[in-house]
Amino acid sequence: MVSVFLIYNGWGIFLLRIMVGLIFVAHGHRKIQDTAKTFAWLESEGFKPAPFWGWAVILSELLGGLLLILGLFTQIVALELAIVMSVATLYNFKKNSPFFKVLELDLLLLVSLILLATLDGGYFSLNTFFGIYF
Repeated sequence: MVSVFLIYNGWGIFLLRIMVGLIFVAHGHRKIQDTAKTFAWLESEGFKPAPFWGWAVILSELLGGLLLILGLFTQIVALELAIVMSVATLYNFKKNSPFFKVLELDLLLLVSLILLATLDGGYFSLNTFFGIYF
C-alpha cells in the first residue's frame, strides 16, 4: 500500500512548493499594499534604511514566492528566502516572541525552504520542463 504512494513522490515536493510560495506571495502582497506602513514598521524595528530593506523583503517575498509556485530556479530562490527567514526567525527569537503564533511559522517555513533548496523543484516544475538543473 505504501509503495503506491512512493511512485508519486513528486506530488509532495509540488504541494510543498505551492504552499510555501503562496504564503510568501500573500505576505509580500500585504507589505506592498501599504509600503509606507511597511517602511515605518521596519524603521521602528531598527532596520535602516527602511525603504531599502522594505523593497528587498517585498521583492523577495513576491517574486520568490511566484518563482517557487512555478518551480523556476527553485533551489536558488529557496536558499535566498531561507536567508530572509533566518533573519526573521533570529530577530523574533531575540524579541522573545511567543513560540505559538510567531516562531512556529518562522521555523516551519525555514525548514521547508531548506528542504526545497536541497532537493529541487521536483518533477512538476518549470525547471524540469525546460531542463534547468543546478
